[in-house]
Amino acid sequence: MTEPKKSVQEILREPFRPEQIGKLPRVTCRACTDASNWPKHCNAHQVISCSTCKQRITEAHIHLDYVGHAAATDRLLTADPAWNWRPAHRDVDPALLAKAIETGNPEIVRLVLDNAPPKLDANGGLWIEMTVGGVTRLGYGDATGKRGANAVKELIGDAIRNAGMRFGVALDLWSKEDLAEKPDDGPAQLTQAPPETTRSRPSGRRGRADTSNTPPPDETADAGGESPAQQLADLAQQITDLGELRGVWQTAKEKNLGNTEVVDKASGELGSLFALITARKNTLEAAAPPTVPPAPAEAVPPADGEADAQAQALVAFYSAAKRAGLNKSQADGRFMSATHKSVSEATAQELLEFAHGTSEVA
Repeated sequence: MTEPKKSVQEILREPFRPEQIGKLPRVTCRACTDASNWPKHCNAHQVISCSTCKQRITEAHIHLDYVGHAAATDRLLTADPAWNWRPAHRDVDPALLAKAIETGNPEIVRLVLDNAPPKLDANGGLWIEMTVGGVTRLGYGDATGKRGANAVKELIGDAIRNAGMRFGVALDLWSKEDLAEKPDDGPAQLTQAPPETTRSRPSGRRGRADTSNTPPPDETADAGGESPAQQLADLAQQITDLGELRGVWQTAKEKNLGNTEVVDKASGELGSLFALITARKNTLEAAAPPTVPPAPAEAVPPADGEADAQAQALVAFYSAAKRAGLNKSQADGRFMSATHKSVSEATAQELLEFAHGTSEVA
């Protein structure tokens, strides 16, 4: 008799095999944790070579079970081969976004928004949106104490495990970790979790309490990484041309962001993005001299070929920079040093020539 096919949720919740579960040390003595020597230990505890976690560490520690990035990814692929994740916040260049809006082409604007690099929050953490089996949930990762490429890999792996926990991946192991959050000298001081919707408290890597205290994306505007809707709202407040403002409205409509709540940073009030753009339009119209004729109903976009060429050039430019090991800021800086103009001011031909030169160097 053929066994019934398991659901995505049943696969995700299956216990991991013992060989897939690692041991993570957790120091239980606050004095050892705060010590300045290395390996860290206080006068009451000795440093030992632990045969379980293979670490030189204070004897005042316990072991927590955890599942690594590879095992978590394998489980996600087994449940849904098409699973994916994306950054919840992106570091969109305002000048490049304004340039895209000027084209009047929503596809160019979407390209700029969707291809901007991830933006970290004020604590250096990464919010992601993970989709498995058609369901999307949030995750949060951090890489405290690490820098460079290792920090980026740690951020992504930690965020994937954290989001996977919200789908039930290794949930039993996370529950054991939460019970071990209290050190021997008093209750742990955990930060307040974001308002509960369909997710639980976003925690950091295994082995420490969540210290992010960061609101989830699109619910409030945080200092470390504003949502696309808030970025459009800020751009609208800076625009003085009605034609450009219509471009922002069209972008909000195409991205389904019009009804997203944003902050009017001039007044501190909350409202929808469409309401803020409308208020800005009324302000600009009221301030316009009476002799100035009204703006045309529709902005005239550039020729399709020109817009497509600019879009392809932007993709080629940042793809070449990525292959050369450059992040967005480094690529922008190198381009400005070589051409004495910003990426947003460059022509498609200039971007392609620079991309070709960067690829040759890489």
